[in-house]
Amino acid sequence: MDTRVSEKKVDVEMDELKIKGSASEKRREKEETGMEVNQGEEADRAELERRESELKEKALRNKVVRTRKTSAAHAPVPGN
Repeated sequence: MDTRVSEKKVDVEMDELKIKGSASEKRREKEETGMEVNQGEEADRAELERRESELKEKALRNKVVRTRKTSAAHAPVPGN
């Protein structure tokens, strides 16, 4: 009877170890995916900043073109 009790104790201990191991494994996976998410967020942020910069440059370019067109339309014609 002692052998059965000791076998059960071993099984229980192994299950506990297995659970602990899987918990640390899951925690590690979460940390790794968390890092990937942070890197993904940084990449998204960099992409948004680049896009925003391009849009600002385009808007400024368009403003300059409109200003030049308006100035050219109101400028006196040379030779008259």
